[in-house]
Amino acid sequence: MGDDVNVSWDLGPTTKEVDAIIGKYEMGSFDGMEDLYNYDHDPNREAFRKSHGETKYAMANRHIPDYVYAVIIKELCEEQHVPYEEPNHNLQLMGEWASTWVHRIMGKVSFPAGAVVTGLSKTGCTCGLWEEFFNVEFKRAA
Repeated sequence: MGDDVNVSWDLGPTTKEVDAIIGKYEMGSFDGMEDLYNYDHDPNREAFRKSHGETKYAMANRHIPDYVYAVIIKELCEEQHVPYEEPNHNLQLMGEWASTWVHRIMGKVSFPAGAVVTGLSKTGCTCGLWEEFFNVEFKRAA
């Protein structure tokens, strides 16, 4: 089986940024097509893991606070002229769950410690992926 390390946090860095750090500790990766674990035998990575520790699986889980869903979904509903309603987990926008749009928009943003999400602003983009049309606005907590 093997061991695993789970890293969870609120807002802060993106999952991609955390994966780049914790991935250094993984001994390899699982290949679902062949149903086997492939060990990484790169000498530099093995030396790093030997001196710093290793795990079979390192998983990152960024938590988005409930208030952020409400703030962003309200603004997306206004943009699409869709009535906002609670609970917002049942809302759909442009054929997707509203929470999916929140994850797509939030996935590209890193936040400093103590950041509080306040809303969205437009990027000026008018074509392409809808999530690219918005920037997440935030303030630093006092």
